[in-house]
Amino acid sequence: MLLIDFILGFACIVVFGLLMITVANLFTGVPSVPTPHRLVREMITMLDLKGNETVFDLGAGDGRFLTAVKKRYPKVTAVGCEIVPTLWFWGFLRAKVLRIPIELKLQSAFTMDIRNADRVFLYLFPNIMEKLGAKFDRELRPGTMVVCLTFPFPNRMPVETKIVKGRFGPTKVFVYRW
Repeated sequence: MLLIDFILGFACIVVFGLLMITVANLFTGVPSVPTPHRLVREMITMLDLKGNETVFDLGAGDGRFLTAVKKRYPKVTAVGCEIVPTLWFWGFLRAKVLRIPIELKLQSAFTMDIRNADRVFLYLFPNIMEKLGAKFDRELRPGTMVVCLTFPFPNRMPVETKIVKGRFGPTKVFVYRW
């Protein structure tokens, strides 16, 4: 009986968490679309990391990209932001449980200080990408690499475009040098 109570309690917590994420997505106008693990691995390779860079993930969700980078390159500084509180909390908790030292802030990508970024990862929608382009022009150092999944920056030519196998078919990854 105790096991059934535990399972039911856990199921209720999961359902409540998913409901809270859905409600938060409605209020922020930013849906949560997790990056598939296969694509995370591919994009880490595309970042051409040496192991001592500062990597940012704007719209980090559950922190899976940052934790994967930090596992593969322990000396990298991994910093991200997420605007949806429930997703941020899940990512924060996940990093603590896995004991992976990432910095995940409950903050908008537009207010995040990215001046010390060497690499930036994005999986955001086109309307947000357009607005971030102006921020990147102001804040990123020349030569900073930006890797975007699915959606390119409008009015900017990528230095590389790669088609990778996604969950639902081919997916484009765009690489930019700022």
